[in-house]
Amino acid sequence: MVRAPRTCANTPQRGGERTPPAAALATEAHGANEWVRRGIERLVAAQALVTQLGLCALAGAPLSCVMEQAAAVVAQALDTEYSELLGLQPDGDTLVLRAGVGWGEGLVGRATVGAGKDSQGGYTLLASAPVVVEDLGTETRFTGSPLLRDHGVISGISVMILGTPRPFGVLGAHTRTRRVFGADDVHFIQGVANLVGLAIERERADEVLRHAERRFRNLVEEINDVVWETDVDLLLTYASPGTRIVFGCEPEEVLGRSPFDLIPPEEAADRRAAPRCAIRRRRPFSLLEHQAIRADGRVITLESSAVPTFDDHGAFSGYRGVSRDITRRKQAVQALQESEERYRGLAEASQDAIFTLDLEGRVRYVNPHAAALTSLSPEDLVGRQLENIFPPQLVERQRAALRAVAASGEHAHFEDEIPGAGGPLWHETCLIPLRDERGAVCTILGVSRDITRHKQVEEDLHRARLQSEEAYRREHRIASRFQTALLPPKEVRIPGFSLAYAYWPALAEADVGGDFYNLFEIDPRRWAVVIGDVAGKGLEAAAVAAAVQHSVVALARKEQDPAAILDTLREMPFSEEPGLLITVFLGVLQRNTGHLRYASAGHEPPLVCRSADGQLASLPPEGIALCGIAVPPHQTRHTVLEAGDILCLFTDGLPEARHGTRLLGVDRVGELLVAHRCQEPRAMVEVLYQAALAHSHGRLRDDIALLVFRRLAGKWT
Repeated sequence: MVRAPRTCANTPQRGGERTPPAAALATEAHGANEWVRRGIERLVAAQALVTQLGLCALAGAPLSCVMEQAAAVVAQALDTEYSELLGLQPDGDTLVLRAGVGWGEGLVGRATVGAGKDSQGGYTLLASAPVVVEDLGTETRFTGSPLLRDHGVISGISVMILGTPRPFGVLGAHTRTRRVFGADDVHFIQGVANLVGLAIERERADEVLRHAERRFRNLVEEINDVVWETDVDLLLTYASPGTRIVFGCEPEEVLGRSPFDLIPPEEAADRRAAPRCAIRRRRPFSLLEHQAIRADGRVITLESSAVPTFDDHGAFSGYRGVSRDITRRKQAVQALQESEERYRGLAEASQDAIFTLDLEGRVRYVNPHAAALTSLSPEDLVGRQLENIFPPQLVERQRAALRAVAASGEHAHFEDEIPGAGGPLWHETCLIPLRDERGAVCTILGVSRDITRHKQVEEDLHRARLQSEEAYRREHRIASRFQTALLPPKEVRIPGFSLAYAYWPALAEADVGGDFYNLFEIDPRRWAVVIGDVAGKGLEAAAVAAAVQHSVVALARKEQDPAAILDTLREMPFSEEPGLLITVFLGVLQRNTGHLRYASAGHEPPLVCRSADGQLASLPPEGIALCGIAVPPHQTRHTVLEAGDILCLFTDGLPEARHGTRLLGVDRVGELLVAHRCQEPRAMVEVLYQAALAHSHGRLRDDIALLVFRRLAGKWT
């Protein structure tokens, strides 16, 4: 993005005189220094724009604002008359101009181009790679779109905005004059396109979550049951509005209390055992009946069902459940057990379906609510067999439950789906054996309650959890792909050196980290090696790591001193988070001499194993991590790698691999490096990783980036 000024050592002066050679050299040197200074200032400004765009996207700004800012950033940083952000339409055949700079009035949001070889944007999607055009008039790969030709476009650059399951579109910049766009321009605009893609993915994931949350909230707030959640200590962290009906108080009044605090003291000791037994087995509990005390002091009977919740590491984190007031149902059952006739009025008024059956499944009594489930009156139902009331598949389950209650003499609970005029209804039924004067079971009392709404809540709770997990996995995949894109895209070979490098994500954590490394050629004799780590995890850490790495690549091509590059990085606003720590080690390797010039900002000191005596040394640490505070300038240090010497660079995930409180440690890393110094770098990389994996018992909690170099004998030009 920065181009050198044209100079001449013998520029003609007035009267045909020429500047003396020494003065010309001084003038040229001053011009070159001024060009470098302006180039760095422009790079810092461009990086600040990209960082601001990334923070805007991560902060959840409206997608239209992110697109408009991206187009403005591209036009400003690349100094072009036009920039465009084309969105691929659902039909896949056209691209619409979603945002841009410099186009005619009214075109943004309306103008379209083809998604095939009839436009530069369409060809970019077909090629799946950056497209650079030096002269649109002589271009043969595709035909220029009317949009570009009508605006006199001559040169341009375009890249694809990645998406899932298909690309989102194209980001491009164009000029009215002939211009050659370089690799730095490609890297810059691709970085902006990646940020736009992340913003679009995140917006889609957020919309799915918002829809699920609205639906879940509406359902929970409509039912009269209490939907609740606890933390790992079984303290309530959420209670639904049904708390007002069941407990006679506001939901906020029960938060922070244990559900067992709402149980009468004389019953609490016995009822605590059942859930805690379930917790140890990590299993749900269902239809647990217990008493509770309302805010007005009245004792009620609740029926609670709950499932345990677990965090991302599989550790128990609490319970999520539903409790309903069954006081009236329990009172009805108890009354009917004492005297069916005495309490018939209560049964008649109950909103639950109450009925009695003989042992052959013949109806002896039904209340009006039970009769309403069929098309018959209570009088018509009495005396009928179950087969004459319900479908065969339902009758089979009912008769099995009747036989079980009659044989065991114990209560039974079950749920059934019953056909209804407005659609299927879910009912929860309790069957109670009634005994004659001899103690033999003679009648089955049934109490059934409509739980259709409750089942819908349970299904939506489950669906919301699955959607939440999918949204999390989607964000993790985005960040993981983003982080993978930071690594060298193919095998790197440096003449005169044997090398190997690898990156392994953490095995015990769900989020990706901010580890990064890179190897790139500065000129035919010099190579840069950079490795670093951004504190934190997830999309923000990956975005900051990308910004740091792209800045290092750009600065290294303009500045030869590693310390000066780190000083410049420290001044760049990579994140709005105060105190964000970024460690960086930067080395410039003279491949034909083995001379290494390096500087470090708080990163793990690399290890050097000397071939002459097998001695191990670490490169002296210098400087503190990049953290947004003023520190003294970094110092560039020097070392020489002789033939056979080994250089090992790594992130803190390697020495900090732990089992309990015991770390693998830098000393152990050095011992392994010395013990295996005769092996190839690829084998040494694998040995070090396997050692960390074994030490942590397969539960690495941090990412590991690892690079190993060995200088080869002989002369290399």
